Amino acid sequence: MKLLLILLAILWIIVGVLLVILTDATREIFRNLLSKKNLNLKALAIISFVVGALLILGSSAVDTPWALILLGLIGVAKGLFFTFAPKKNAMAVINWWLNAPNRLLRIWGTVAFCVGAIFLLIL
Repeated sequence: MKLLLILLAILWIIVGVLLVILTDATREIFRNLLSKKNLNLKALAIISFVVGALLILGSSAVDTPWALILLGLIGVAKGLFFTFAPKKNAMAVINWWLNAPNRLLRIWGTVAFCVGAIFLLIL
């Protein structure tokens, strides 16, 4: 379980760095992954839900379990949203992120990097 948590933290760090340094290229990657022809909202919901559940289950492996429980609950909530929200609302959220200003994506990239780094520190 700890190895899986380490890999997840490293993934957050990588995505964060890419969002800060290569904002437009990373946006295009996300746009291709989340395009209407490739997008499966149920798969996105399942991935979010499973990652959230793994974070909650893995919280016992860290010194500060509340941090992972909080992130896990956010992931589970995201999974529930993409499962039960009307498709129109889910697509509106996805399109908002895909069309967000570069500055906002860089800020969230910084947040993702920090979350991943803190995550690695508490493991």
